Amino acid sequence: MNKSISGGRDYIYRYSGNFSKLVPGLSLSALFGKSDANATTKGAGDDYPYVTDSRTGQTLLISKATTSQPRTLIDLRKAYRLDGEYSFKLLGAHRVRGGLDREDVSSNTITQYSGGVAWNYAAVVPGAVLSNSGIVPAGITQTATKSIYQVGGNFETTANAYYLEDNWQPIGERLVLSLGLRNESFDNRNSKGQTFVTLKNQWAPRLGAAYDFAGDGKSKLFASFGRYHLPIATNTNIRLAGGENFYTEVFVLNSIGPDALPVLGPQIGARTVNSDGAIKDPAQLVDRNLKPMFQDEYVLGYERAIGKGWKVGVRATFRNVVRFIRCGSDTPKLASAWLDGRV
Repeated sequence: MNKSISGGRDYIYRYSGNFSKLVPGLSLSALFGKSDANATTKGAGDDYPYVTDSRTGQTLLISKATTSQPRTLIDLRKAYRLDGEYSFKLLGAHRVRGGLDREDVSSNTITQYSGGVAWNYAAVVPGAVLSNSGIVPAGITQTATKSIYQVGGNFETTANAYYLEDNWQPIGERLVLSLGLRNESFDNRNSKGQTFVTLKNQWAPRLGAAYDFAGDGKSKLFASFGRYHLPIATNTNIRLAGGENFYTEVFVLNSIGPDALPVLGPQIGARTVNSDGAIKDPAQLVDRNLKPMFQDEYVLGYERAIGKGWKVGVRATFRNVVRFIRCGSDTPKLASAWLDGRV
């Protein structure tokens, strides 16, 4: 039976302070958060090789293994944030907010075949050409294919940002304008701690307006525009910048032991290497012209209070992914990959 170990613990510490006695209209806040998350997948027979038998035309699992590729995955996330707010009057009322934040994510993971190896038994015809270009010897009618797959390590990603926003009421309380700008950067590192992709100076404007056209404080018409930059997921580090070891070998199958493991004869053909386990040079993994991916969001809506604690409204939202980054491979058999950007 498979067992998933999921969940974790979150810790958040926050400070808020009002400094109006020192500087009228000034307040500050700080936050630190830590999250430990476990997304490990285990099977009852993870210590046994994963063995399948396809000789009858139907693939059957014949070993004690229950999970083809058990995975250990533990994520550690730390977040830091500092915000300030200052209110003043100049051509109307202003509430200016600004701050900076940082997030460090560490993923410690390993994925491999159950028991470290997978076997598949197949029926063959003498003289047939196998997928590795090996030729089945005369008198041989069954083979055992050995597969080794392992990828993992400790992968880290850092995101930094700072922002400035002004909520401005230029003509009393009926109209509120929101003008903001955010700058973000992302840094993804491989299992050696080397940066393989970094995206800096990603400027994201945020604009909004809300208008109480009835003037009774019960209704508002609002609209906003925002640009949101999207980070490269940490699991991309694992597949793209990890030391992935993946190869297969084909042998003559003489017999099958009581533990479902093969009694082997000579190897047929050469080893097929999909990935050699080496951690690739970051310069070979990422398009030199890689640009940040982002989406633009437009919102238009209306709200009306209809009683104590009740309101109704309608909202339309349009999101457009303007640019994205994709992960691909050079050939269908190549396990290594690259990142490039598309407009």
